[in-house]
Amino acid sequence: MPLKGEIITCIVVVIIIASIMALTNPYHAQAWGTPGVEVLWVQYSNPSSGSDSPYATCLANDSLIVVGYDSIPGGKQFRIEVRDPWTGRLRNTWTYNPGYGYEGLWDCNVMGGYIYSVGYGYPSYVLRVDPGLTSYVIKNVGGWATSITSYNGYLYVGGFDWIAGNQVFRVEKLNADLNTVATYISQGSRDVFATLYSLEVNPVTGQLWSVGYISNPAKGILEWWIEIVDPESMTLVKTIRLGIPGRAYAVFFDSDGYAYIIGDGDYIVRFNRNGDLVKKINLGVLSLSLYKGGLVGDLVVVAGEENNGGYWRHVIYLLDRDLNPIGNKILSGSVDSYMYTGKLWINGSRVYLAGYDNQLGNTGWVIYSLEVVGAPITTATTTITTTVTNGTVSQLVTITKTETTTVMQVSTVTLIKDSPIILTTTKTETITIEKTLSTTLTVTQRITMAGNITNITSVGNYAVMIIVVAIASIIAGLTIFVLKRSHRDGMTRATGMQRSLCHGICFSMQGYSPYR
Repeated sequence: MPLKGEIITCIVVVIIIASIMALTNPYHAQAWGTPGVEVLWVQYSNPSSGSDSPYATCLANDSLIVVGYDSIPGGKQFRIEVRDPWTGRLRNTWTYNPGYGYEGLWDCNVMGGYIYSVGYGYPSYVLRVDPGLTSYVIKNVGGWATSITSYNGYLYVGGFDWIAGNQVFRVEKLNADLNTVATYISQGSRDVFATLYSLEVNPVTGQLWSVGYISNPAKGILEWWIEIVDPESMTLVKTIRLGIPGRAYAVFFDSDGYAYIIGDGDYIVRFNRNGDLVKKINLGVLSLSLYKGGLVGDLVVVAGEENNGGYWRHVIYLLDRDLNPIGNKILSGSVDSYMYTGKLWINGSRVYLAGYDNQLGNTGWVIYSLEVVGAPITTATTTITTTVTNGTVSQLVTITKTETTTVMQVSTVTLIKDSPIILTTTKTETITIEKTLSTTLTVTQRITMAGNITNITSVGNYAVMIIVVAIASIIAGLTIFVLKRSHRDGMTRATGMQRSLCHGICFSMQGYSPYR
């Protein structure tokens, strides 16, 4: 039965084309749906037989940087690991022993192509190292350094110091060469010990937010403490004392300048850009402490440790910007796992996170790469129309959006002459639009080529997919047509139908053009 072989061939062709269509879909790797967290990889590192732990992660020049410490005889030393962000594979390591006994790196930041980190011990240190870990500069800073951030070409190192018998917040302003420009010393509450854990810049106001806690064991005081500092004058703008028990470990911001602060006691607090309280919640897990956080799109991502099933476990929680909980995911298994302060790093929908556990019989590094799926990220709708006349490509681009968005547009235009010559050009543009409901612009690209050029309509990134879908639809329709005619007319007309089917497919594939 010749018809059966023809039908099978058509079905196989349709399946192959459908597979190719899935591979050419630019969103094939990200099927957005219900918000959740997927673990992409986990890497463990146990550099010594003693206590080893990471504090923070940052991304520099396509390398994942993890900072912390490892153990040496008689103490601890600085340790940096450079890993492949896609696989977690270890690329390089760097260690340094300042010689005072127990040193480690608490936090990291990237500015001007360099990695900056702060180390504790006494005295404290600020470190600059290139991503290849081939050269470094290290300097002492005052007090005890715990956090580092950057703004307008300056570094800001946060920590605490002892002034007149009191422990107070301290912020150093440094240039890129690690020279001190100015110093802020807290003039806040007295008769208590103030400890700063996290320092970040509000992207809207440009002000520094320093968070930590104050304590006075004699009076039973242990509560969150927040100070807002002007980065230019290095003076106090506002002090916030909410009476929340425990320690505040991290502060981070959304694109509108709202601040989110996390810490002990499963508290998450949201402030407006002026430092006014907007909302305070408990997640309802008494054993939970949250150390790190950030935003993926409009999702708040926080990570820490909680007691679950008899073990302390690494855990991550998702909330919306109004602090309505969405879900959580336990990351570690049946082994006690903990975290310190220090940044988690977010790149698009990926989250890089570090903690430590006792998996190998002593304290060792644990590094995660996570994917946040289903994030309600604001997108822009783009309509592209392209016409070509005598070698000039004019693109009329209309962008509709709901809020500030940066749009990366990649369009490929294929020019087909009457002769067999084909010329393909690709143009990439980044368009940033602020507070504009819609913007229309025309982009003209000159292409030098002799001869007359037919009219073309560009469909951007989706040209290949549209062509594949069209061809697959034609083949599928013809296949169904063949099956129906075959069933109705019987075997006597099978040969003629095969010829018609072959002719139809060949004609469609040879004559079809996405630009007609």
